[in-house]
Amino acid sequence: MALGHALQHIAELYERQTAAHSTSRKMQAQLDYLENRARTLQAEIDRLTHSLSKP
Repeated sequence: MALGHALQHIAELYERQTAAHSTSRKMQAQLDYLENRARTLQAEIDRLTHSLSKP
């Protein structure tokens, strides 16, 4: 009986770990997207600033 109960807890922990890993991957993908977007926007700002500073 105790072994079965322990296995249930292990299964629950595995499910939580899997869900947390999935969430982590999604958050990393979102962070990667936002970092890329920030680089793109900064490059555009730099380009516009440079073009406005030309005589």
